[in-house]
Amino acid sequence: MVIIIFVSNGGMGAGDMKYYTLLGLAFGYIDILLIFFLSILYGALISLGLIITKKADRKSEIPFGPHISFATLTVLFFGEQIKIWYLSFF
Repeated sequence: MVIIIFVSNGGMGAGDMKYYTLLGLAFGYIDILLIFFLSILYGALISLGLIITKKADRKSEIPFGPHISFATLTVLFFGEQIKIWYLSFF
């Protein structure tokens, strides 16, 4: 995930990385990957909604912490069901 900070040219900050590190220690490597994926998905959906409603543009800075928090709550309450659903495709 450190690579993402460098590749995104400041799109994801060190605070987000620290947040992911703490969550990774608390949840483990499988769940942190799910949290990472879901937070990106939530961030993309919210950003798309803001762009469509003209409340933001592509260059607007949108805090990523709330998306990480919402993804964490999703994994906390529905993580096992999501993993079972995902693995049912294989």
